Amino acid sequence: MKSFMMKHGILVGALVIIAAVFVFGGMYSRYMTEQIDVRAEAERQRQLAEEKRLFEASLLAFFEDATDIQEAEYVGVSKSYLKPGKSGPAEGDYFQPTLDGSYMVFEDDEAVGVVYIISSFGNAVGLKVAYAIDFASDQIIGVKVISHNETDDDEDFPGLYYQKLDSAFFDQFRSFSFNEVVLEVDTIAGATYSGKGFELAAIYAREQYAHDFDDFEIPSVVVTINSIINNLDPDTFVNYPLIANITIGAQATVIDVYLAINYTYLGVASGDYQPSDDEQAEIRNLASTSGMVSNRSWFLSYDETTRTVVMGARGMYPSTPIEVTFVLNDTLDGVESRSVYSRESYYDDYNVPPYGSYVGGPPPWVENTIIDQYLAGETIDTIAGASASTEVSMRSLVALLDRFIDSLNGGANG
Repeated sequence: MKSFMMKHGILVGALVIIAAVFVFGGMYSRYMTEQIDVRAEAERQRQLAEEKRLFEASLLAFFEDATDIQEAEYVGVSKSYLKPGKSGPAEGDYFQPTLDGSYMVFEDDEAVGVVYIISSFGNAVGLKVAYAIDFASDQIIGVKVISHNETDDDEDFPGLYYQKLDSAFFDQFRSFSFNEVVLEVDTIAGATYSGKGFELAAIYAREQYAHDFDDFEIPSVVVTINSIINNLDPDTFVNYPLIANITIGAQATVIDVYLAINYTYLGVASGDYQPSDDEQAEIRNLASTSGMVSNRSWFLSYDETTRTVVMGARGMYPSTPIEVTFVLNDTLDGVESRSVYSRESYYDDYNVPPYGSYVGGPPPWVENTIIDQYLAGETIDTIAGASASTEVSMRSLVALLDRFIDSLNGGANG
C-alpha cells in the first residue's frame, strides 16, 4: 500500500481533488440554479403585482374622487341569453355570461361603486369587459375591454371589424343607466354582433348588481308571454309573421299581438289594451328568449290563384336567406312542384373529404333532400357534415309549410 501510494500518490490526489470538485461543484451548481429560479420567480411575482396594481389603478380611474379599490368575492348569477345573430330555440343558440372578477371601490371609507369583469358573447366567444358602476346614480360610468376574439373577414386588415367600435360607441358607457326598463346599446354598422355582446354584458351586469345590492331593483313592466305561434293567415302572414298571446298591465289583461320575425312588436291583433313603448320593448325581450317558436322560417308571399307560396329560411347567412317556392296541388293538401334558391356554403372545400365529412352534392342538395323526405312522409335524417344552420332552418321551413297546408285543407304531409 505504501509502495502504491509512493508510486501513484499524485494521481490519487488528483482524483480526490477532481471528485471533490465534481461533488461540491454539483452542489454549488444546484444551489445557484435554485437561486436563479428563486430570483426568476420573485421577478415574475413582482411583475404580476405591478400588472395587478396598474390594472386596478385603471379601474379606479373611472371614479373621479375614489381613493381605493379592493377585490371582492361576489358569486356570478346564472342567466342565459340568445347569442347575437341566433334565433333560437336550438340549445346552441344560447350562452351564459360569467362573472370573472369583481372589485369594490371606496372614497376614503365609503363604498362608492363596484366593478364587474364579465365574459360575454359578441361575434365570437371570449368578449371580456369590465364595467364600472356608480352607486349614487346606478349607472355604468366606464367600460374597459379586457380581451376579445372578435374575428375579421379581411386577412389584409386584421382588427378592422372590431375597430369599427370607435370612441362614439364607447362614450355611451360614460352614463349608461340601469334604471331604464329595457337596456339597449347603440350598435355600429358592420360590427353589430360585437356591439350586441357589450349590450348583453351590460344586461348581465345589471342582474348581478341587483343580486348583490338590495337597495337596487330592476325596473320592470308587467308582461307575461303565454304563447307564440306562426301566423298562418295568408292575408296577413307576410307583414305579421308571428302572433303572441300575452298577459299585460296591472289589470292582467290578455291580448294577442303581432310580432315581426325578429320578435319586434308590430301591433295588437285582438284586444283593447295598447302596450306602452316600455311594454313593447319588454314583449320583444321576453319573446326573443322564450324558445316558444322558431323564427328561422317565414312566408314571403302567397298567390291564391296559382296556389304558389314562397317561403324564406335563415341558413348560414342571414343577409342571403334560403328561398323556396312551392306550388300546391288542386286540393290544397300537398305539393305539386317546388324550386329552391340557395347560397349556402356547405359544399366548400373545407367541408368535403379529405378535409371535411360532407359527401352530398352542391347547394341546394341538402335543401332538396329534406324537402323530399318531408313530401314522402319520411323521418328527416341528419345529414353528416352539412351546416347545422342549413338543416335546422329547412326543418323549420317544412314544418311551417305543413302547418300552413293543414290550415288550408286538412294536410296530407303531417
